[in-house]
Amino acid sequence: MLAFIIAVSVIIGAHAELRDWRGTSFQTYTNEFGKAYGREESIQRQRIFEDKLRSIIAHNDEYLAGTHTWYKSLNQFSDWTPAEFASMLKGHAAAPRLSPLRAPSSMARNPPSVDWSRKGVLPEPLDQGSCGSCWAFASTKAIQAHYAIHNNASVPPLSPQTFVNCVKNPDGCGGTGGCEGATGELAFTLSMVKGVATTKDLPYTQEDGDCKPYTPAVKIKDYVKLPTNADPAELENVLATVGPTVVTVAASKWQDYGGGIFKEGCIDRKIFPLNCDLNHGVIVVGYDAAVGYHGYWLISNSWGPEWGERGYIRLSRESDNVTFTDKTPEDGDACKPYPQNQTVRGESGILFDIIYPVGVHSQEQMLV
Repeated sequence: MLAFIIAVSVIIGAHAELRDWRGTSFQTYTNEFGKAYGREESIQRQRIFEDKLRSIIAHNDEYLAGTHTWYKSLNQFSDWTPAEFASMLKGHAAAPRLSPLRAPSSMARNPPSVDWSRKGVLPEPLDQGSCGSCWAFASTKAIQAHYAIHNNASVPPLSPQTFVNCVKNPDGCGGTGGCEGATGELAFTLSMVKGVATTKDLPYTQEDGDCKPYTPAVKIKDYVKLPTNADPAELENVLATVGPTVVTVAASKWQDYGGGIFKEGCIDRKIFPLNCDLNHGVIVVGYDAAVGYHGYWLISNSWGPEWGERGYIRLSRESDNVTFTDKTPEDGDACKPYPQNQTVRGESGILFDIIYPVGVHSQEQMLV
C-alpha cells in the first residue's frame, strides 16, 4: 500500500479507499504500478506525476472539507500526458441504426436500486491497456452478462479481441476500427452474424490483429437501442427487468477518479456553453434512485480493478434532466458525415446513447 488509509467509503458492489498521497515519491509510484523508463523519459514522466500529485492532494483536501462528492487517486494514468490519455479514449457505444428494436415498455414501478455487480453475472473488471478498445470490452461484458442472466448459466470469458480484429468500420463510426475506435452497435452486429470467441481461444493482445476464422462461443439474435437522450426511468426499467446496457460517455475527466459519486464531467466553469464530448464506451450495471446528490448510476469500466472503486465508478444523477453540447461527435458515436455538434443528456452524457443485446445463446444452443 502506498500510504495509510484515512477514510473508507463503501459502495454497492465495491469498496473504495481514500488515501493520503502526501510524500509519495515518483520512485514509489513507478514501483507500485510496474513502470520503468529510460533516464530522459523518466525526467519528463516525473514532472507530469508531480503536477498530478499536487492536484490530487488539493482536490482531496476539498473533498474532506465537503466541497466535492468524489475524490481523486493516483493510478496507472498519473504520469500520462493529456494526449496519451485522449488517444486511449477511442471506443464508443452505438451509432444510429435504421430500424432499431424498441425497448419493452413497462408500467411497473422501478425498484429503488439495482446492482448486477452483486449477482455473479459480470466478468471481473479488465484493463484495455493503451488500445482504444473500450467499445469492444463494453460489448463483450454486456453479452456475457446477458447470457448469464437469461440462461441462468455462465459462459467462459468472452474475447474483446474478436471485435478488435474483425469489426469493419468503413463509415468511421466512433473511430477507424480496432484500437482506433468503433461502436458497440458494430460489435453487436458482428455478434449476430459470426458470434464471439472465448478469451481462451482468442486472447486479448492490446493491439490490432488480422481477422482469422474462429469458433464462436455465443451469438446474439439482435439488440435494442433506447431513444436518444432517454428518460432516466427507461434506463432504470431496462436495468431492473433486462440487464446491463452499453452507453457512450464523456470520460476525459475520469482520469483521476478514486471513489465517491462523480459529477461535473461535462462542466468546465471557465468554458460555456457546457461542453460534453463523448469519447468512451462502458456498461451501466446498476443504479440508486435516491433523491439529490446520493443518487447514482453504477458503471463498470475497462481500466482495470486498480482504477476507481475496484474498476467501477458511480455517476451522479443530479444531471439526469440536464443537457450539454458534444462538439466532437466524430470522437463519440457518430458516423460519416459527422454532425457539427449534438445535444447529450445526463452526467457525462450517459443518457444519450443506450443499447443492449437480446437473445444471447451459446454454440450448443445454436445447434438445437
